[in-house]
Amino acid sequence: YAVENRELWFVPFVNPDGYIANQKSGRPGVRKNGRPTCANKINSGVDINRNFAVAWKAGTFPACDEEYQGKEPFSEPETKALKELCDRNAFKAAMNFHAFGSMLTHPYNWAPTAQMAKLDKLDDDVIFNELQAVFKFDKFGPAIRTVGYTAPGESDDWFYGAK
Repeated sequence: YAVENRELWFVPFVNPDGYIANQKSGRPGVRKNGRPTCANKINSGVDINRNFAVAWKAGTFPACDEEYQGKEPFSEPETKALKELCDRNAFKAAMNFHAFGSMLTHPYNWAPTAQMAKLDKLDDDVIFNELQAVFKFDKFGPAIRTVGYTAPGESDDWFYGAK
């Protein structure tokens, strides 16, 4: 029923530069795009998943840092294109798959405590808990609980909080 009565959109990957760099280098884990941001070419680039407008903050990470967020929200062509796609369509839900870990993170990934990351609607907690029960991810919850750090400017937070 759901597939027959819904329109599904897929974006195979949001960071083509990172995808190609991972393929070529043989060192998995390149998470930044190819924008020159510092003198060290290997450390240069913008972490696409820190370039969204919810909880984005200038100067959070230096330009050579693995999590450098860019000069402003949606400063990168990749995030700008995704934002424009979402602005043109009235999407009801979004699901992001990341290349790292057996985990399900959910908003708010910018929050420094699990209590601050509490979702806005009780139904949303129920949905995420059902996903966890079915798929049995090794780790589950906001970033502070799953990876042990916060993720300001993250895509899940933007989809949930701004869209």
